[in-house]
Amino acid sequence: MKIAVKLAAGVLVAGAAAFLPASPAQAAPGNCTAGFVTPSVVTSWAICTSGSGQYVAVAKCTDGITYTGPSWKSVGQGYSYASCPSGTRITAAGYFAG
Repeated sequence: MKIAVKLAAGVLVAGAAAFLPASPAQAAPGNCTAGFVTPSVVTSWAICTSGSGQYVAVAKCTDGITYTGPSWKSVGQGYSYASCPSGTRITAAGYFAG
């Protein structure tokens, strides 16, 4: 299974990506972006608009934990959202894709 991880500090999505080996038949979404819901400081969004496969938003929070959205989305299903718990704020927004 191929898993791509991208996290970004602030609103821009730039940062580290990590890839695990994939089988040749594995689908992967493309043209993925992520950011914060404005003016929220607790919710992130992610969307992938090409390819196939699924993705889910992630939010790294001030408690040091990275939270994922409640469900994975398939390409073409719109935005995925993830939120930090009460009393914390987002320090990075991103997505998992696979």
